[in-house]
Amino acid sequence: MGELRYRILGFLGGIVLALLNLTLRWERRGLLRHGRFFKKNSPCILAIWHSRQLVGVWSARFMHSPDCPPLHTLISRHGDGRIIANAVRLLGIHSVAGSSSRGARESARQLIELLKSGTSICITPDGPRGPAEKCKIGIIRIAQITGVPIYPLSAATSKFWRVKSWDRMFIPVPFSRAVCTLGEPLQVPPDLTDEQVRGYADELERRLAAVDADADSNVTYRYLSGKELCTR
Repeated sequence: MGELRYRILGFLGGIVLALLNLTLRWERRGLLRHGRFFKKNSPCILAIWHSRQLVGVWSARFMHSPDCPPLHTLISRHGDGRIIANAVRLLGIHSVAGSSSRGARESARQLIELLKSGTSICITPDGPRGPAEKCKIGIIRIAQITGVPIYPLSAATSKFWRVKSWDRMFIPVPFSRAVCTLGEPLQVPPDLTDEQVRGYADELERRLAAVDADADSNVTYRYLSGKELCTR
């Protein structure tokens, strides 16, 4: 009964997301500004902070073009995660169940296999419980093993709500202006010490901060806390 409930709620959520996405007025920035950038049959790792993952789902879908490989994203095994997984499936994005705290090894193995088969993945490197905007090393290890580049991704909308959670997640308001920014890829070499791995995680943090700043700077905003509307 639980799984049926997740499927129904996910389906309804996916419909809402799809309709809401149709109202957003998108602008491409960074590598996206130049049109097609994916190499044919060459997978990539998209990295986006947990707070922007809801907008990031649309960003990733928005980037889809004839040369974009299939996309999977890592989503929690919890009930809420299963609902989200069923919802984003309607947008053409598949999921791997797991997180850095539950089923980490198995989910990492699945993600590595997907990359080796030519499928791109999307990871929130500070998920699922934070600290916010602090990159864990799992994404670096996956890039190190597979040789697949990491692309920092960000998105911002001119109007949004903030969830009262550890990551202060964004929820876009219909008919907002939306910006999607994709930064230069980070290539991780295969032979690294633990200290060097941490250094690459810090570099990914800097690159994510840069694409966040680019997306944010291209939508003006007035921030209101609590349950009030935030306007960029």
